Amino acid sequence: MKRISIPEFGRIPRAQLGAKLLQRLQAFDEKHARTDQECVFDWTHVKYIRALNYVGVVQVPGLVIEVLPKIDDSPEEESGPFLRDDEQALRAQHNLLYMLSFTRKIPIRDRDLAGLRLQRLPLLEALIMIFAEQLLGELGKGLDRSYVHREENARFLKGKLLLAKHIRYNSAHKERVFIGYDEFIPDTWLNRILKAACYYLLGTARSARTQRRLREAMLYFADVSDHRIREHHFAKVHLNRNTERFSSLLGFCRIVLTQSAPTPSYGKTRTFSLLFPMETLFEEFVAEFIRRYSEDFGLHRSMLHIQATRRIEYLLRNDQGAKKFQLKPDIIIDSAPRHTKVIIDTKWKRLKSDREDARNGVSQADLYQLYAYAHRYDSPDNVLLYPKVRGVTAKAYSLVGEDEKRIRIEFVDLNRDLRREKKVFGDDLRRVIHGSGSA
Repeated sequence: MKRISIPEFGRIPRAQLGAKLLQRLQAFDEKHARTDQECVFDWTHVKYIRALNYVGVVQVPGLVIEVLPKIDDSPEEESGPFLRDDEQALRAQHNLLYMLSFTRKIPIRDRDLAGLRLQRLPLLEALIMIFAEQLLGELGKGLDRSYVHREENARFLKGKLLLAKHIRYNSAHKERVFIGYDEFIPDTWLNRILKAACYYLLGTARSARTQRRLREAMLYFADVSDHRIREHHFAKVHLNRNTERFSSLLGFCRIVLTQSAPTPSYGKTRTFSLLFPMETLFEEFVAEFIRRYSEDFGLHRSMLHIQATRRIEYLLRNDQGAKKFQLKPDIIIDSAPRHTKVIIDTKWKRLKSDREDARNGVSQADLYQLYAYAHRYDSPDNVLLYPKVRGVTAKAYSLVGEDEKRIRIEFVDLNRDLRREKKVFGDDLRRVIHGSGSA
């Protein structure tokens, strides 16, 4: 099995893959494009293929590709596959896992991340192993069970005699009784989904230890029926106070079982993907970080609006008076109810250095968007927030004719261990929120 690790927008020489693997990978990408309307790779170049804006894992028979967030300063056109045990790749991998964990997209706890750094596992193997370990831990506390009503023509009385059906079916069978009863069984939709995910991941994992842990988990599901899980089956799961502990595992199962391409049989290398748009992940990570540590930033959560929750505005009205063109800034922070202090819009884009471009490549569309926010929300402070790259400095502009309103270009540095240095990352965000140190 060939394994390649690359940064976002990194290149893989076609010669490194060969015709057969290229054909399998392209077939996967064509299917992904049909489902999500976007490709994972750019196929237009003759000598190489190039990753686009997704991060995560793609596996086809004979090949696993990890696409990691690009957090260093090297030009995109120079980004090729990482070397084995590359420290930059390891940092990018663990930052990705931390961001996915922080936004609750995968069931990873802080202590899991600490252990993974020492093991240097491939990304896919790390994800599966953590799922298996956490699932075994929860199953050890007890399996989900529920009462299911059953009716049968039995040889002994159990539960309630169903007299009408007993007379209909047993007039000539004195030895039988038609009964109805409730049975407390583990054959629930939650367990069916967990079992299906274990089966699927068993055919994807390469580590003997991970496969063993998945098989141990599947022993708990001996009395659970097999189902081919589809998206609508997740709506059948109703978590309660006893099963809420499975919520993050269930979310991971949803990603695995609804994003992955089906294959004919278990136990074989299969087509598999676990992919996340990096711009969305960055936006959600920043928002969740501010929400979770709001007190450290001197904010009350009631004044914090993610995706304009309870603060949606519209840009226009039509001739009939109906509101049109909804505005939903990523983060709105109020100083008082309905009084905006600052709006933050995150952008996952590598800007140009001050030397290359005085405006750093900030798009006019993004500035116009912030201009609309400033007016509709009467916001005095409006921030475009980007990942930091070398040679780019923060900028601040006043709106022409409205000096009390400004637009800032700000940055957060992701080229660090985000889990270990979250206080420093928090200091970056504190400066952005409160406007200290801006140009």
